[in-house]
Amino acid sequence: MGTHSAPALTERRFHGSTDRTSRRHPELIAAGETGELVPPSDVQALADAILRLARDASLRACMSAASRRRAVECFGIAQMVGRYTQLYDRELARRRARGVHAGAGLGATIE
Repeated sequence: MGTHSAPALTERRFHGSTDRTSRRHPELIAAGETGELVPPSDVQALADAILRLARDASLRACMSAASRRRAVECFGIAQMVGRYTQLYDRELARRRARGVHAGAGLGATIE
C-alpha cells in the first residue's frame, strides 16, 4: 500500500449503533467511500475487506484520495476556527441572556 494514507477499516455495530469512534464522529468514515465498515467480531468480513483493499490498488487510491479530501474539508484549520467561533458565539449569547459579563468568570453577573 506504499506511503499513501490507507483507507480506514473499522467495525460496525448492529441494531443502528456504530462503533464508538463513528458514533461520536459519524463523518470520519463513509462506508465504501473513505474506508470499509465491518460487523464486530466478523472475522470473515474483516478478511474480505482487507483482501479487497489489498488486491485493488485503484480502490485504495480512490478511498485514500476521498479520505484526504474529507479530512481537509471537515477537519482543516478553517473548519476548526469556524466551529470554535460558533462555540464562543453561542456561549457569549448564553451569558448575555443570563446577564453575565462576557469577560467574567462563571457565575459573575453584570452590576
